[in-house]
Amino acid sequence: MCGNFPILKRFVIFIAFLSALAVVVGFAVNAFRENPLPLLYKDKVERLEDAVARIQASEPKKAMSGELPETVGHEAMKEIVEKGEAIILDARPELFHRLGHIPSALSLPRDEFEQGYKAIKEILEANKNRQLVIYCANDTCKDAELVCEALKKLGYTRILIYVGGWSEWQRYSVTNDQ
Repeated sequence: MCGNFPILKRFVIFIAFLSALAVVVGFAVNAFRENPLPLLYKDKVERLEDAVARIQASEPKKAMSGELPETVGHEAMKEIVEKGEAIILDARPELFHRLGHIPSALSLPRDEFEQGYKAIKEILEANKNRQLVIYCANDTCKDAELVCEALKKLGYTRILIYVGGWSEWQRYSVTNDQ
């Protein structure tokens, strides 16, 4: 066993070197990403605020509304969808949007706000005077409120929140389809 000590020592040094190299390469790759991963954990509100700040930094300053968003119930939402009088935004994760959403709803997920906003920015900017209606999973989900606040910071003022969200919309659809 004593005869293998130099080999073991070289192996430990080699593993330590590879580990250090992996850490350095990981930090370097992260630094060059479009949206680097934070070194410290941030909760969903902090991550959304960071995304809004990056978007704001790349655009001219816009007016903010300090008012609380109005809410709409199911009957009003049904009318909005039927008339096509608003842009409907789904604040749930993109995967859930793909699995089902309110007719004509665009995906603007809270957890990937920056990418989602970039994807639909042209539509939103071209329809600045149209009403926006945001929804998420259900009446206890706060993602719609968070997306609403983010959009306010970006200068959008005509915003409603459909409180019942996708679960209420589905419940209504199932009831009427039978």
